[in-house]
Amino acid sequence: MSEEGSNTYQMLWDCPACGTSGLLGLDHRFCPGCGSPQDAKNRYFPSDTQKVLVEDHRFTGADQVCGACGTPNGASSGFCQACGSPLDDAKAVRRRADRVVGEGESDGGETSKDARTEVEAERRAREAARIAENSGQAPPSTTPAKGGGSGPIFLGLIALIGLVVVGIIGFICLNSLWSTNGEVKVASHEWSRSIEIERYDTDRETAWKDETPRGARIISCSEKQRGTEKIADGEECSTRKKDNGDGTFSEKRECKTLFKEVPTMDQSCRFEIDRWSTTRTAKSSGVDLQPKWPEANLKRTGNCIGCEREGQRSESYTVKLTDPEGGSHSCAVAEKTWRALTPGSTVEATFGGLTGSLNCGSLRP
Repeated sequence: MSEEGSNTYQMLWDCPACGTSGLLGLDHRFCPGCGSPQDAKNRYFPSDTQKVLVEDHRFTGADQVCGACGTPNGASSGFCQACGSPLDDAKAVRRRADRVVGEGESDGGETSKDARTEVEAERRAREAARIAENSGQAPPSTTPAKGGGSGPIFLGLIALIGLVVVGIIGFICLNSLWSTNGEVKVASHEWSRSIEIERYDTDRETAWKDETPRGARIISCSEKQRGTEKIADGEECSTRKKDNGDGTFSEKRECKTLFKEVPTMDQSCRFEIDRWSTTRTAKSSGVDLQPKWPEANLKRTGNCIGCEREGQRSESYTVKLTDPEGGSHSCAVAEKTWRALTPGSTVEATFGGLTGSLNCGSLRP
């Protein structure tokens, strides 16, 4: 967001004693009608037609409130203009919240009532926070949460998921640490082997021109939308009025760039390419101790269109076991271990203490 140079104007205030209105926040430290001191809490932003430009500003920084009598004094003052007390421990006056006016809009200004309403709202919020703190509860939010207060629900859900994960991890660790030893009997074996059969064919596909694979033969291309991009599309401006705390306010024009999404176009191409791809899988399985690879039955070999070749091979070996209590277990093991675990033999194994599950990695032929 960009900012343009600012101007400084006087805030206004109304005298609560005699009712004189529209007094200048910087020039009228006391009411010219009755002499009552200015109360910083009553300062308000003027309308556009009431603005008085500040020139040769004689104060710097926010006013400071006298701790003895509560009178606001200029930041450069060393002693209170009302009672003469030193201002060593004085506090800065309360400032009004920024006022933002949209571009082209006319600011109708405020009244002392608006200033008092804002002060009262802040007082109530502080009081509610104090009561909540004393009762051990979270202070009420001054702004409603979006989505009907889904924030606390989301955090609670995250916490619940975390507890579940920790519980699962703890259970697994406890089960593995608290284990028992025993014997299992090898009941039977199973095995399976497979070979992927690849075929060399001409495939036709579509891709963006810069993503077509090497060796592809482009058939045709056409322009299509590939995505979108954001481009600048003017700007949105507003005027921010900021209370300086000394009876004046600064007016600054702020602008942010607006963007719009426009489609991005590119060349989408249909192409053909000759390549190997898996078209079928030859499989074999059994329960004996003599596993064998399946027959590939290649229709034609070589590098011609329609030729086939053997691709990736995979194999798995499973052993079925029983424990003395009659429980059955199944373990996938390496081929060497599988061959060593002969049917009818008994081997030592480890069981989880909580679940009673067999630790397949503990099998020692």
